[in-house]
Amino acid sequence: MKIDQITCTRYPPSNLDIPVSDIYFSSIYKNDAHLCLIIKVHVIFLIFGLIKRRKMVVKVYGSYKSVCTLRVISCLIEKDVEYELVQIDLGAGEHKKEQFLARQPFGQVPAIEDGDQFKLFESRAIARYIATKYADRGPDLLGNTPEERAVVDQWVEVEAHNYNDLVFNIIFNLYILPKMGKRGDRELAKECEKKLARVLDIYEERLGATKYLAGETFTMADLAHLPGTNFLITEAGKGYLVRQRKNVSRWWDEITGRSAWKKVLELLP
Repeated sequence: MKIDQITCTRYPPSNLDIPVSDIYFSSIYKNDAHLCLIIKVHVIFLIFGLIKRRKMVVKVYGSYKSVCTLRVISCLIEKDVEYELVQIDLGAGEHKKEQFLARQPFGQVPAIEDGDQFKLFESRAIARYIATKYADRGPDLLGNTPEERAVVDQWVEVEAHNYNDLVFNIIFNLYILPKMGKRGDRELAKECEKKLARVLDIYEERLGATKYLAGETFTMADLAHLPGTNFLITEAGKGYLVRQRKNVSRWWDEITGRSAWKKVLELLP
């Protein structure tokens, strides 16, 4: 069967931000109009499929002002996963309203939707999920062997239970409450700082033996610390807790120098 002439235009137009390189055929088939129709239908379905796939990005319900939201976004950017942030106004209490509670019953950000069916909350669980699902992208954040994974999990748990709460209380009382026009508990912040210093002494020893917390490569154990420590330094003015410790300071420079984290910083309000 001979096709004498095909005239075609690029679809979609180049001014649309859709990465499709296929061709939309507006064609003149002298010998077979039926074949022309088949090709048109095929290409149209292909285009709709690509557009639908493009829309299937990870939806993150949270705020760029939230440490936990930034933990998830840091992981998404490290793994080169497309996402859409659905802003939740924490100041207006949107995270405590019925619509958000349907996604996260404890009223905390972030929560995610991946596709039409899968929903998840808790930032560290989300980050592990992303790192597992998209293991073929970006750096390996979870480790390859059972032993490596266990060490990564160990230090993620340390961050969650021995580090994060102390950092949060310092930031909350020295920065967040005063910004809201309220008086923070400075004594509590002072006590938390003393405890955090002891935790960082343990980090100092660990980081004298390994380049990163879980070994010689950057992992989820390091990523989990980024947002909270950043706010501790920039907003609560506690950078000396890091800089007074040679190994911790070197580690902090290493992990904040990553291109993915620099992209996160560009998103901050």
